[in-house]
Amino acid sequence: MYPASFFFSVPSTAYVVLTCVNLFIGINCSMSTFVLELFSNQAMADAFERFGDGQFQSPLRWEVVGKNLVAMAVQGPLFLLFTLLLQHRSRLLPRPTLRLPPSLGEEDEDVARERERVVRGATQGDVLVLRDLTKVYTGQKTPAVDRLCLGIPPGECFGLLGVNGAGKTSTFRMVTGDMLPSGGEAILAGHSVTKEPAAAHRRMGYCPQSDAIFELLSGREHLELFARLCGVPEAKVAQTASSGLAHLGLSKYADWPAGTYSGGNKRKLATAIALVGDPAVVFLDEPTTGMDPSTRRFLWNSLLAVVREGRSVVLTSHSMEECEALCTRLAIMVNGRFRCLGSVQHLKGR
Repeated sequence: MYPASFFFSVPSTAYVVLTCVNLFIGINCSMSTFVLELFSNQAMADAFERFGDGQFQSPLRWEVVGKNLVAMAVQGPLFLLFTLLLQHRSRLLPRPTLRLPPSLGEEDEDVARERERVVRGATQGDVLVLRDLTKVYTGQKTPAVDRLCLGIPPGECFGLLGVNGAGKTSTFRMVTGDMLPSGGEAILAGHSVTKEPAAAHRRMGYCPQSDAIFELLSGREHLELFARLCGVPEAKVAQTASSGLAHLGLSKYADWPAGTYSGGNKRKLATAIALVGDPAVVFLDEPTTGMDPSTRRFLWNSLLAVVREGRSVVLTSHSMEECEALCTRLAIMVNGRFRCLGSVQHLKGR
């Protein structure tokens, strides 16, 4: 089932479809075998086999389970190899050659200056570096993300501002390792997200656009679970969960099932999960969606405290007000490219 899951973009859809396919195949094969056993010639063959010579024969012989064991011994290593190839195909298989226009055309001077800085290699102190990051979806000629170059230093809140379809979420999915880029690379804390995903993932936190929570677990159980996954020592797991809940104002609801939370509290819980383990970079995909103004302001203050600690925050938003309140620098994306780049005041002055 795992290799087949790569054909789906939504995990829940993959689970339902593959479960139904397995049930269909299993039930129909069992029924076919049962129907064949009802024929008289098969019944007679079974009778002679069972009451023939009266001698015990090994159940491991070919006619009983031997052929099944051989099939498992052959298929097991093959499917294991196939699964590993799918999981690590970015390391083992060469990327297809992209046919992009040789020139980027006219580019904003700030965007061009940032590109030149990245290409020159003057990004030694940056915690996140995008170098010609590109994504072209299958069947599409126009790239969804077109050769982005960007360096983000520690302690910066960087915003991606743009309408739906501008390429913000595609950029996030590539930078977090959820999707392979068609070209270029993303370097996080000195580790390539494509070639060293495990090392890069240990240094990042991610709050997706949807509420990635388990409705039957409490807020405290969520943070304890993700603290263990992030490698927090067992003696500090409870303290990490409690401080994370307090930081986002969820202590009152710590032991409530997450499914009973309001939309705003679910977003705060997802943000708290992204902050577990003190990651070097926190990615927030529209973190204030569905929040009322007071809750939104509270979350803004929490994120500003994270930036003051020296960690970097990268967020997407539709709101210029949000970017103005949080971001030290932002980029406006249009059709997969940065159209302008700089601080809010710099962009307003232009």
